[in-house]
Amino acid sequence: MGSSNKLDFTDQPIYIGLDVHKKSWSVSIHSALCEHKTFTQPPEVDLLVNYLRRNFPGASYHSVYEAGYSGFWVHDPGGQPYLFGEVWFRQKGCHWKKMS
Repeated sequence: MGSSNKLDFTDQPIYIGLDVHKKSWSVSIHSALCEHKTFTQPPEVDLLVNYLRRNFPGASYHSVYEAGYSGFWVHDPGGQPYLFGEVWFRQKGCHWKKMS
């Protein structure tokens, strides 16, 4: 029997830290074991979603970012279902909170 090289991250947590700005996002991606990558991308949810699904299919995505001026649209673009299983946020001067 041949072996399969298909990626499968089913139920594995992937942690995404976002530094959200108007013209770009800094994205840092970690697994439970290591840092995968830190990069800058245009401020487009679809780019990040496609990257995560392509590189970590089946994973459980968890993200944090400072809501600040931008609010929560990153996690709910245009009313679409959330990509992220668990969302943590912080508004200026406050402690981190779990979004319910």
